[in-house]
Amino acid sequence: MQELLDAIAEKYNRPHRKTNALLAGLVHCPYCGRRLSVIPEFDRWTNGKPRFKYVCPGYRKKECNFKAVDGVLLDEFVVQQLSDLSDENSERFRRILEIKIEEVLEQSQTVQEHNLIKKKRDKLKADIAAQTRNLREADGSIKQFIQEDLQNLAEELREAERQLSKLDEGRKNNMIAIRDLEMTKERLLSFAEYAKDAQPEVMVTLIQTIVERIHIVDKDDERYCHIFIKGCSEEDYTGFFQTAGYIEHNSAPVCDSEQYCICTKI
Repeated sequence: MQELLDAIAEKYNRPHRKTNALLAGLVHCPYCGRRLSVIPEFDRWTNGKPRFKYVCPGYRKKECNFKAVDGVLLDEFVVQQLSDLSDENSERFRRILEIKIEEVLEQSQTVQEHNLIKKKRDKLKADIAAQTRNLREADGSIKQFIQEDLQNLAEELREAERQLSKLDEGRKNNMIAIRDLEMTKERLLSFAEYAKDAQPEVMVTLIQTIVERIHIVDKDDERYCHIFIKGCSEEDYTGFFQTAGYIEHNSAPVCDSEQYCICTKI
């Protein structure tokens, strides 16, 4: 795990130099989709740490109504939530990761279908070869019919090749997804141990290798934290973060499926 952290450390953000914010770049505004900025509160402290806020850039421009989040409390909350997932026997760990891995495995069970289409492709190639030989020997009265049959066989062959290519790509993507989920699983199981007394640089690397992104959502005068685990979110990001950088307040729910994210009241 330590070798992994050393190898990937340069890929990820350093903690904010004045605040040691751990979630910079991960927390998004649920109203406009922007990443929340880190704003220090000088000479103020929370739990013995320099106080700061995660603030929507649109708030100061009066383009967004999202209220700032206490950065220290949010960082501590997320670390605790991830630490609680470092138990593979827990129901939440199983629900978030094990079920997702099982689903991906089920989607990858296409060997039988692949073999059937491959056999069909091979038969089509043999039929085309046979009809090509027939065409050379046929008299003019039936050549037209053989040519039409060849065209139909060629079209079926192209469709079979397309289906095989699609299945191969899907199997490849599923294997990559399973690999990424297994890596996330290993990092989660090690998180609680490495999070103890870890330096901010290590914490930033740990969190960003596990968490896809975070939303803070206001609902019924309460605030909820939605933590999306890497490999588990199926949300269409392009639909949520529109090109103009804004979304409607009554848009689709923040969570594509609460089964694959941690949705906890703070």
